[in-house]
Amino acid sequence: MFTAIDGAVTAAFGADRPVLICEPGRAMVSESFTLAARIKGLRKAGDVVFLNDGIYGGLVDIRDMGLPGRVGVVAANGTWRQGNRQPRVVFGPTCDSLDRLPDGLPLPCDAEIGDYVLFPGLGAYSSAMSTQFNGYGLSDVATVIELSGSEPSGQAPR
Repeated sequence: MFTAIDGAVTAAFGADRPVLICEPGRAMVSESFTLAARIKGLRKAGDVVFLNDGIYGGLVDIRDMGLPGRVGVVAANGTWRQGNRQPRVVFGPTCDSLDRLPDGLPLPCDAEIGDYVLFPGLGAYSSAMSTQFNGYGLSDVATVIELSGSEPSGQAPR
């Protein structure tokens, strides 16, 4: 990774290249954590989704980093939702106007209340930056080695 970065900086700046100071935590440990947020409500034919976690909790980094492309949805019985994906407006649980993810999170159309939305790649900062605003935030951390059932190809974390 650092060789590729060094080569790109040299190619772009030549002898005038800047000195880079990097914090590689996200690249090294992001895959160590997948956040599972539960769907607590759906509105307007499922176009609006309410989760039990949001930007004051484990999804704090989403607003700045953008929506992840590999989000998966698992039903309460452990099966993967496989419906066509549609962009959704997603709110966290705090009733605060800022507790909203960037618009357009693609979720399967068959997602239901009680399902878990899995956000992969949040290992670097999600737990470190989580707050307890309005009593919400990360509280239960569980280690899951693998989910059973058929996983949609390329859509969800392992």
